[in-house]
Amino acid sequence: MVTDENVEKRQEPQVPDLGPARRQLMYRVMAGAVIACLLAAGAGYWFLTRNQETTDDAFIEANVVQIAPRIAGTVRTIHIDDNQKVASGDLLVELDPGDYESALAQAQGGARG
Repeated sequence: MVTDENVEKRQEPQVPDLGPARRQLMYRVMAGAVIACLLAAGAGYWFLTRNQETTDDAFIEANVVQIAPRIAGTVRTIHIDDNQKVASGDLLVELDPGDYESALAQAQGGARG
């Protein structure tokens, strides 16, 4: 059975008043924690995106060199990869020799006959 004595015993304990100095310290600690979290998030974002190239006007800075063939032909093999550095004289592509071999055979056959 519930009596007035039992009800009084079940009351929640009173939270003591912290006082202005402790309350101000608590606010400063919480503000410091928020600032530290924001700094950590900003540093993480910068670390993960520092090597990504972005642009608003669709132009990026690059070193582009035009290459042109000395003769026309069908490419058989490419000996380089995208963005690979090459030196002067390096073999870039290999052309299919079929067209040139047949032209040579016709020229040699015409010279004989």
